[in-house]
This record gives sequence, C-alpha cells and structure tokens, in this order.
Amino acid sequence: GAQEWAPDSDNAKWLAGVLAPSRAKFILLMSHYPAWSSGRHGKAGADGKPAEKTVRQMQETVMPLLERCRATAMLAGHDHNYERSEPPGGVSMIVMGGAGAPLRPKGEGINNPHSKVFVQQHHYAFFTVEGDTLTMSVRTPEGEEIDRRAWEGRR
Repeated sequence: GAQEWAPDSDNAKWLAGVLAPSRAKFILLMSHYPAWSSGRHGKAGADGKPAEKTVRQMQETVMPLLERCRATAMLAGHDHNYERSEPPGGVSMIVMGGAGAPLRPKGEGINNPHSKVFVQQHHYAFFTVEGDTLTMSVRTPEGEEIDRRAWEGRR
C-alpha cells in the first residue's frame, strides 16, 4: 500500500493485469490504506483531495481500477475504527481497523460522503459464500452484529 500507485506505476499495471482477466465471482482487495475514511487519515488537503498520498492514490488509481474490473470490495485498516462506504461505481470500501489498537473517533472536519456505517468499536468480520452471494457480518468481540452487507457475484 505504501508503494507507488500512480496510474502509470508498475503496481497499477500489475494489479490491472491480474484483475482484468479474472473470472472469479468475487474480488476483494486488501490494503493497509483506504480510499475513503471518516477517521483522521481521511483528512483533505487544501485542494480538497486526501492529504495523505497513500489514501489519495487509493482513491484516484486503485478504486477506479477496481471499478473497471468489477471488483466487490476493498478492505483496509489505517484508521482504528469500522466504516463501510459505498462510493459510486459499485465497489464497497471497508475500513476494518478495530482489532486491538486504541480506537479513534471520526476526524474533525472530515466529510466522507459515501459513509454508510461508522463505529468506534473493536470488531471482526465473517465472510460467507452461498451460491452467487457473498455476505459479510461484522461483529463486536461479544458477538453483536454491527453491520451486514451482501453482494451478488460477478457474471
């Protein structure tokens, strides 16, 4: 994630080469850095784009690539909370940074227009596949479900 992810970078070309021919029903990309976050790492710079280069490149290069390849979701950490965002393009962005580090609230003045669920709570997720449906259930350590999302498989 911290490597170069500009559109013409070797990493972007490699990822496109791996994902474009895929016939998998579901594509989940995991990275440390999210494309969108309401946590402190989602802060925008003076130009309105993410201030952190890693987050900006995930937003400007990786997510459009995932959209073109009809991926299912991108999973990341970096911010210490749980957040599911649903940006245009059909690829869910999920921050799962609540495994044990100190939790953090939403960042002040940060606007993530795609946020659907934000929880400052420790959590884990189960992913199950039944036929053409992938379901994610996010739970607290006590087993309380805090989010659920299902996706239909790619055709």
